[in-house]
Amino acid sequence: MVQCFGHISGGHINPAVTIAMLCTRKISLAKSIFYVIAQCLGAIVGAGLLYLVTPPNVAGNLGITTVDGHLSAGHGLLIELIITFQLVFTIFATCDSKRKDVTGSVALAIGFSVTIGHLFAINYTGASMNPARSFGPAVIKGKWDNHWIYWIGPIIGAVIAGGLYEYVYCPDNEIKQRFKEVFSKTTQQSKRKYEEVEESRGQVETDGLIMKPGIVQVIEKTKVKDPNEVLSSV
Repeated sequence: MVQCFGHISGGHINPAVTIAMLCTRKISLAKSIFYVIAQCLGAIVGAGLLYLVTPPNVAGNLGITTVDGHLSAGHGLLIELIITFQLVFTIFATCDSKRKDVTGSVALAIGFSVTIGHLFAINYTGASMNPARSFGPAVIKGKWDNHWIYWIGPIIGAVIAGGLYEYVYCPDNEIKQRFKEVFSKTTQQSKRKYEEVEESRGQVETDGLIMKPGIVQVIEKTKVKDPNEVLSSV
């Protein structure tokens, strides 16, 4: 699907991917809203068609993603976060137009990433990695047990993956320049503050030396002499 429609819309297919693209300023807010709506509608239509053409005796749960009974909701959330992280990081890395070293098939790399996620987590959470994929069957079957996991986990994992790749591992020249300016300004401010603190400390030490009791007494005795001593000396 990515190979077929990637040149038209980017081939997101996944609200988590779209939100990660939004957070990294690759698409606009308006466009991302339309993408997510289209993805959810597509998932509902797909699940509905599957429901219509599948005999009831073999339909089962229609592919609804559920957390294994031996796992808690927190475990399910973490698993979905991890597998979506590796998927979205792969998407950002293979679709990066700044890189000249990516010579293989982008769609194949993303497909392998999806496969890895399924091999690891399908027995735990159903390996959704895609909120829309879980949303469609849930709407058709009306089952919403722990459904929030399949939105929160993938979205958090996707945003972390997109942010790490875009701003830490492979930032563009504009972002590098911004980081350089911010760090340079911070360093200069820290250096200036350090010099001010050192100057203040030196002034305090000087003031402390002048105000020591013994020195004050000597200075006062030198400045003000007893009149009798002055007359006797004359």
